[in-house]
Amino acid sequence: AFLTDPALYANDGVGLAEQLAQAPLTCARIGNGSIVESHVVHVPSSVRARAAGDGWAAAGDAAAAYDPLSGYGITKALRDAGPLAEAVDRALGGDPTALGAYADGVRRAFDAYAVQRRAYYALETRWAGRVFWKNRGARR
Repeated sequence: AFLTDPALYANDGVGLAEQLAQAPLTCARIGNGSIVESHVVHVPSSVRARAAGDGWAAAGDAAAAYDPLSGYGITKALRDAGPLAEAVDRALGGDPTALGAYADGVRRAFDAYAVQRRAYYALETRWAGRVFWKNRGARR
């Protein structure tokens, strides 16, 4: 995967072969392989204003999507499954607060993730002069 800012991609485009040439360890792993096809997908971190409401609840990335650099998407989806199942069970049993409590938990987890993300980005100093990392440093 190659990660960049949407604005950088829109303004400058991305030459994957050029980027790959600047990544000697990745080149070594690829060997004689070549780029046949690529896809560009914008994947920002986001959280729903409300992850549940009257008779509905969002799960996984539909509830809150984390930065792909975190590698946390599948783990988060699995971690959220239990609390959501419990909330649905309680809601079906007549508890009117169950889905709201689940939604509050999604928001708290996203807020904690955002703090952790800023801390991890602040630790990265190898490419401090690159626009991608400067943009993240500005969010500290």
